[in-house]
Amino acid sequence: MNQRKIVVIAFFVVVFGLPVGWYLFLQAFGENQFALPVLEAAEFACEEESKTYAIVRLDSVIGRIKPNERQRVIKKLMDIGEVKLVEGNKDSCKWKYEMSLVDHEGMIRGIYDLKREEVDRFMAEVDIYVLNYRNGTSTGK
Repeated sequence: MNQRKIVVIAFFVVVFGLPVGWYLFLQAFGENQFALPVLEAAEFACEEESKTYAIVRLDSVIGRIKPNERQRVIKKLMDIGEVKLVEGNKDSCKWKYEMSLVDHEGMIRGIYDLKREEVDRFMAEVDIYVLNYRNGTSTGK
Protein backbone atom coordinates (compact mmCIF):
# COMPACT_ATOMS: atom_id res chain seq x y z
CA MET A 1 0.00 0.00 0.00
CA ASN A 2 1.22 3.40 -0.75
CA GLN A 3 1.24 6.17 1.79
CA ARG A 4 -1.65 8.05 0.16
CA LYS A 5 -4.05 5.12 0.69
CA ILE A 6 -3.06 4.88 4.34
CA VAL A 7 -3.74 8.60 4.85
CA VAL A 8 -7.16 8.34 3.15
CA ILE A 9 -8.14 5.30 5.23
CA ALA A 10 -6.98 7.02 8.45
CA PHE A 11 -8.94 10.13 7.48
CA PHE A 12 -12.17 8.14 6.98
CA VAL A 13 -11.68 6.24 10.23
CA VAL A 14 -11.27 9.50 12.13
CA VAL A 15 -14.07 11.37 10.37
CA PHE A 16 -16.65 8.55 10.36
CA GLY A 17 -15.46 5.86 12.72
CA LEU A 18 -14.97 7.92 15.87
CA PRO A 19 -18.40 9.63 15.82
CA VAL A 20 -20.16 6.33 15.04
CA GLY A 21 -18.20 4.58 17.79
CA TRP A 22 -18.98 7.35 20.26
CA TYR A 23 -22.68 7.22 19.36
CA LEU A 24 -22.81 3.43 19.83
CA PHE A 25 -20.96 3.72 23.16
CA LEU A 26 -23.46 6.30 24.44
CA GLN A 27 -26.41 4.23 23.26
CA ALA A 28 -25.08 1.19 25.11
CA PHE A 29 -23.89 2.79 28.35
CA GLY A 30 -25.40 6.27 28.52
CA GLU A 31 -28.58 7.27 30.30
CA ASN A 32 -30.34 10.61 29.97
CA GLN A 33 -31.74 11.92 33.21
CA PHE A 34 -33.51 15.23 33.32
CA ALA A 35 -35.12 16.29 36.54
CA LEU A 36 -37.27 19.31 37.23
CA PRO A 37 -36.57 20.76 40.66
CA VAL A 38 -39.27 21.01 43.31
CA LEU A 39 -39.71 24.72 43.94
CA GLU A 40 -42.36 24.74 46.69
CA ALA A 41 -45.57 23.13 47.81
CA ALA A 42 -48.65 24.31 45.93
CA GLU A 43 -51.79 25.70 47.50
CA PHE A 44 -54.90 23.93 46.24
CA ALA A 45 -57.46 26.71 46.06
CA CYS A 46 -59.95 26.85 43.15
CA GLU A 47 -59.14 23.34 41.99
CA GLU A 48 -59.71 19.83 43.12
CA GLU A 49 -56.69 18.09 44.56
CA SER A 50 -55.92 15.29 42.15
CA LYS A 51 -53.32 12.57 42.17
CA THR A 52 -54.24 11.41 38.68
CA TYR A 53 -53.17 14.61 36.90
CA ALA A 54 -50.37 17.08 36.99
CA ILE A 55 -51.95 20.53 36.82
CA VAL A 56 -50.99 23.60 34.86
CA ARG A 57 -52.45 26.65 36.55
CA LEU A 58 -53.06 29.56 34.22
CA ASP A 59 -54.33 32.95 35.32
CA SER A 60 -57.36 33.46 33.07
CA VAL A 61 -57.03 37.27 33.13
CA ILE A 62 -53.44 37.16 31.88
CA GLY A 63 -54.39 34.41 29.42
CA ARG A 64 -57.01 36.62 27.79
CA ILE A 65 -54.52 39.46 27.43
CA LYS A 66 -52.10 37.14 25.60
CA PRO A 67 -54.37 34.80 23.61
CA ASN A 68 -51.66 33.44 21.27
CA GLU A 69 -49.52 32.15 24.12
CA ARG A 70 -52.62 30.77 25.87
CA GLN A 71 -53.55 28.90 22.68
CA ARG A 72 -50.05 27.46 22.45
CA VAL A 73 -50.34 26.13 26.00
CA ILE A 74 -53.80 24.65 25.36
CA LYS A 75 -52.67 23.03 22.11
CA LYS A 76 -49.68 21.46 23.86
CA LEU A 77 -51.78 20.06 26.69
CA MET A 78 -54.52 18.64 24.44
CA ASP A 79 -52.32 15.67 23.48
CA ILE A 80 -51.03 14.93 26.99
CA GLY A 81 -53.28 12.81 29.17
CA GLU A 82 -51.32 13.18 32.41
CA VAL A 83 -51.51 16.99 32.55
CA LYS A 84 -54.62 19.16 32.72
CA LEU A 85 -55.13 22.91 32.56
CA VAL A 86 -56.88 24.78 35.35
CA GLU A 87 -57.68 28.43 34.73
CA GLY A 88 -58.66 30.92 37.37
CA ASN A 89 -57.90 34.37 38.68
CA LYS A 90 -54.72 34.30 40.74
CA ASP A 91 -56.20 36.81 43.21
CA SER A 92 -59.38 34.86 43.97
CA CYS A 93 -57.65 31.47 43.80
CA LYS A 94 -54.68 32.50 45.94
CA TRP A 95 -52.16 31.57 43.27
CA LYS A 96 -48.83 33.35 43.36
CA TYR A 97 -47.89 33.04 39.69
CA GLU A 98 -49.32 33.67 36.22
CA MET A 99 -48.68 30.06 35.21
CA SER A 100 -47.21 27.14 37.12
CA LEU A 101 -46.77 23.40 36.65
CA VAL A 102 -47.92 21.41 39.68
CA ASP A 103 -46.92 17.75 39.72
CA HIS A 104 -48.95 14.73 40.83
CA GLU A 105 -47.69 15.15 44.39
CA GLY A 106 -48.82 18.77 44.74
CA MET A 107 -45.39 20.34 44.33
CA ILE A 108 -44.65 23.23 41.97
CA ARG A 109 -42.13 22.11 39.34
CA GLY A 110 -42.11 25.23 37.16
CA ILE A 111 -43.13 28.88 37.25
CA TYR A 112 -43.74 30.71 33.98
CA ASP A 113 -44.87 34.01 32.53
CA LEU A 114 -46.94 34.13 29.36
CA LYS A 115 -44.07 35.39 27.25
CA ARG A 116 -42.93 33.52 24.17
CA GLU A 117 -39.63 32.41 25.71
CA GLU A 118 -41.32 31.25 28.91
CA VAL A 119 -43.98 29.30 27.00
CA ASP A 120 -41.22 27.63 24.98
CA ARG A 121 -39.49 26.69 28.25
CA PHE A 122 -42.82 25.40 29.60
CA MET A 123 -43.31 23.18 26.56
CA ALA A 124 -39.86 21.65 26.99
CA GLU A 125 -40.29 21.15 30.73
CA VAL A 126 -43.75 19.60 30.47
CA ASP A 127 -42.33 17.09 27.96
CA ILE A 128 -39.53 16.27 30.41
CA TYR A 129 -41.98 15.90 33.28
CA VAL A 130 -44.37 13.65 31.33
CA LEU A 131 -41.50 11.48 30.06
CA ASN A 132 -40.16 11.10 33.61
CA TYR A 133 -43.66 10.39 34.94
CA ARG A 134 -44.30 7.70 32.33
CA ASN A 135 -40.91 6.13 33.10
CA GLY A 136 -41.53 6.26 36.85
CA THR A 137 -38.70 8.71 37.61
CA SER A 138 -40.71 11.89 38.25
CA THR A 139 -40.51 11.89 42.03
CA GLY A 140 -36.87 12.97 42.30
CA LYS A 141 -36.38 16.04 44.46
